[in-house]
Amino acid sequence: YSSGDDDMFRVKGGTFQIIEKLQDNIEKDKVLLEQKVTDIRKTSEGMEVVSNGQIFKSRHVVTTVPQQLLANSVQFSPELSSDIIAIMKNTHTWMGDSVKGAVTYKTPFWKENNLSGALYSNVGPFVQMYDQSSSDGEGFALVGFLDGSISHLALQERRQKVIDQLVRVFGKQANEFLDYTDTAWSMEQF
Repeated sequence: YSSGDDDMFRVKGGTFQIIEKLQDNIEKDKVLLEQKVTDIRKTSEGMEVVSNGQIFKSRHVVTTVPQQLLANSVQFSPELSSDIIAIMKNTHTWMGDSVKGAVTYKTPFWKENNLSGALYSNVGPFVQMYDQSSSDGEGFALVGFLDGSISHLALQERRQKVIDQLVRVFGKQANEFLDYTDTAWSMEQF
């Protein structure tokens, strides 16, 4: 599905559907959410993963956790080499220090003013933003990435800075938002 922009593709209905389709091929009791893995151990029988006080056994372990997080939060037995740990700890986590924000509106006023809703800024707090309105024409949102340096601010302060920026860029209509939400990924537990 394309929203009409030549360089932007979106999955109709949301990307979460990819996860759901993958999960359809796995027995439901095999999928455990909100598990904090603390140890990965190689044993004579295979592998053990310790999570929330439970031990899970397998032949192999595959992890998709960013390398920095893995190196700083999981104990390996036997220990990984110091060279591997150093590489993991020094591998930048893409978007790890970013904040993703979304502002919803009753109408796509930017489109009504012949604006695309896209924004690139060196000033911020939004440094990159796009029109992420729904394909059914019922939901209207501007979504993007905020400069990570504001992640330490309270949600209300981040919201005010974002709305102030949108008012500067799009005019007073930007102040008539329905909702603001953001996620500071560095503050997320999972």
